[in-house]
Amino acid sequence: MTTGILTIVSYIGALFSLGLAFLGLFSPSGAMRLVGLVPHEKAPHAVSEVRATYGGVFFGVTAFALATGAPMAFLALASCWICAMLARIGSMIVDGVRNQHNWNSIAVEGGIGLAIAAPHLDLARSLAGL
Repeated sequence: MTTGILTIVSYIGALFSLGLAFLGLFSPSGAMRLVGLVPHEKAPHAVSEVRATYGGVFFGVTAFALATGAPMAFLALASCWICAMLARIGSMIVDGVRNQHNWNSIAVEGGIGLAIAAPHLDLARSLAGL
């Protein structure tokens, strides 16, 4: 693939991330349904937690990457997605929850992370000393 196509793929991945951030910010109940969480009467702060984490954190890192266009910002965003995938894999091993939701989420998290990182892999390799 050419660098131009990889850049387009990266921006599409970032826009997907931004869409999920908006979902978390403006429809926390929708975000909760998407990931299989339910509000609990003893934890009314759960909605705030979803807005802050799924919305605020992902909005911040994604908006920064899109606003600056900086390769390092895109790699930071990609690392968020890839680390989420790795944490999920670890959870599946430790917690023994190997259900379809987790497998689907691994595919999405890994795919989005790799898509966002794709045009910046040379920079990632040089930072890793490879």
